[in-house]
Amino acid sequence: MIDMERISRIRSLHRKGESVAAIARAMGVSEPTVRKYLRMEDFSPTMKVRKKRSSKLDAYEPIVRQWLEEDKNAYRKQRHTITRIHQRLREECGAEISYSSVCNLVHAIKDEVDPDPRSQYLHLVWYPGEAQIDFGEADCCIKGSLVRMHYLVVVYPFSNIGFTQIFYGETAECVCQGLKDIFEYVGGVPKRCVFDNATGVGCRICDVTRLTDLFGRFCIHYGFDADFCNPYSGNEKGCVENKVATFRSNLLVSVPKFDSIVDYNGELLERSYRARDRQHYKKKENCQALFEEDCVSSSELPRTPFDVVRFETRRADKYGRLHINGCAYSINPSAARKMVTFGARAHTIDFFDAQTAKKITTMPRAYGDRVTEVTNPGAQLELLVKKPGGWKNSEVRNAMSDPVRDWIDGIDSKRRKRLLMWMNDLSQEIGFDVVAAAMDGLMASAKTIEHAEVEILARRMRESGTLEPIEMSFDDDLSEFDDFVFSQGVS
Repeated sequence: MIDMERISRIRSLHRKGESVAAIARAMGVSEPTVRKYLRMEDFSPTMKVRKKRSSKLDAYEPIVRQWLEEDKNAYRKQRHTITRIHQRLREECGAEISYSSVCNLVHAIKDEVDPDPRSQYLHLVWYPGEAQIDFGEADCCIKGSLVRMHYLVVVYPFSNIGFTQIFYGETAECVCQGLKDIFEYVGGVPKRCVFDNATGVGCRICDVTRLTDLFGRFCIHYGFDADFCNPYSGNEKGCVENKVATFRSNLLVSVPKFDSIVDYNGELLERSYRARDRQHYKKKENCQALFEEDCVSSSELPRTPFDVVRFETRRADKYGRLHINGCAYSINPSAARKMVTFGARAHTIDFFDAQTAKKITTMPRAYGDRVTEVTNPGAQLELLVKKPGGWKNSEVRNAMSDPVRDWIDGIDSKRRKRLLMWMNDLSQEIGFDVVAAAMDGLMASAKTIEHAEVEILARRMRESGTLEPIEMSFDDDLSEFDDFVFSQGVS
């Protein structure tokens, strides 16, 4: 077949009266070719159909079809794999064929007989006021330690605007806290949220959706519908899948370094929202304008914010520890063998006396599969005052810096008991961490520890909001301490 330009030239020369022989000489083609295109009446485009090429497997295709048909009635774990079909063809039929040829034949037969719907995708339409939620993982450097973190991603597919918050885990408390912070930042609540089936808020089994108690309360409080994807169906929420990868590449590279996860999450909200002034990848409209439609279609925030906490009551062991999800929390020796109620939050856990509802302490929440122990050295001080002989192996001693630990080890038992007494009183008022940091700062300058100096330094550190050791000179004006003492009525 020659090209359309030459065919057009042949027919043009014929219309001008040229003979077939002359046209053939001028165009460099045979006379039958010239006659063919002069007789042709229809030049409409025609669809090319790919002809099936013959293959060595053609002779074996019927038997492969028979094996696959028999598999329909066999136990699903004892059906033919492509490898087994290839082996049987070589061993039983003497076929000299490659594995890839067998693989192509089996896939072609299966697609013809029973097409797999998982390989077929629907184009989904998302409306304003709808959101998709999923988690991703990334490494972060928190207080100098590298930790594998989980980041919650919420994206509005209509506008392709997304937000992210980072957590230690994917529990219901983490999901609810992240959604609450994002809803409050946006100023509204999506009317429908679509979740991955693997998130910690619930799951869908067949047509039955099961929500955790905390997340169920959260949905009712904020008034949105929660839907779940089918298992292993990322195509049902492809927008958030892409946003998970985008946030990891753009916001979490290089490895972020921070001390406070709460402060860093506030920064992430601002950084993720900065990308709003761009063109939508498909609609070719400004994402900010589309997001305004999302906001208009969203519900208003409830007047009362939701308190993201899950309460549960358990009995502490003889050391005053409570075991939660494989982690032992050293609450307080006074809670030994007592019923304790804990309120689990995303980042912390509050502990209460189950009888009086009096708060005992708040501790950072531990995550991970390994069995760990979260200690609270300050909680041991009260019992340590009564049992000062346990100083050598106490958590309080272990929490001290080497210079402070060595100094306290070197004083006599009576002086150590007095020191533990005022440490306990001061820690209950100011906090154990602040008192320990003040003692460390005092040792750096004075090489000794005195009650008055520690109290002044600890109060200064609490007011400044830092735990960094502050060097203190004995030439400092102690009128601040005098004013405090006299204000308490001490003469």
